[in-house]
Amino acid sequence: MAVHHSMNGSPIPRPMVMRSVTDAGRIMSSMGVGRPGCDIMAPKAVFRAIRLSNVPLKAALILKQEMLSRGGEVAISRDVYEMRGGEAECLVMGTASQFERLLPKLKEQPFGLRAVGESVAAALAHFDQRHPTCHACLASADRPMVMGVLNVTPDSFSDGGDYFDADAAIARAWEMVEEGADLIDVGAESTRPWSEGVGVEEELGRLLPVLRALGGELPVPISVDTSKAAVMAKSLIA
Repeated sequence: MAVHHSMNGSPIPRPMVMRSVTDAGRIMSSMGVGRPGCDIMAPKAVFRAIRLSNVPLKAALILKQEMLSRGGEVAISRDVYEMRGGEAECLVMGTASQFERLLPKLKEQPFGLRAVGESVAAALAHFDQRHPTCHACLASADRPMVMGVLNVTPDSFSDGGDYFDADAAIARAWEMVEEGADLIDVGAESTRPWSEGVGVEEELGRLLPVLRALGGELPVPISVDTSKAAVMAKSLIA
């Protein structure tokens, strides 16, 4: 909260939104705060909350103690205190500064806390990354864009499985680009009425050969149509 004084001497509060340590430092600098002060105080102005799953019970208890000792907090279920079950979920809450002081300590702890610390560090790094909302060429488009739909399925209602073979699918992707497609959307699970779903491994078996052949080669963006997080994660790698 920034406070300014009006002409009659009454302070004027101005709520500030600081999404990153960089934002906080920029605001402080604009107020005339010196660089050393910005460096020290900016991490204290940014709040973070990270939800962790599959945390061993003993690790959850130690994590809470360590974060509390630094002025932060960890929300855990009652089952953790009663030592019921094997794993817990934790909501770790604190300023960026408190997290910075927590992470080195976790590296020294047993019960899987080193892995917990690595996960938290990765999540914190993600907070401050700037991600575009979509591919740059789409974000700047000044005309309607054409999506080429590539069904790598044996039972698609739109193309009857013509591109279920990987080589046929790859050739079709290039053909659609030549025809003017601005991006190619690849799907490996049919959504036609009464179609049967496929498992993760089957879906990946259909997708990955096509994505590996096109990724980095096709001059337009590729999107993947899937409802499975595991499929999307491996598709991004491919």
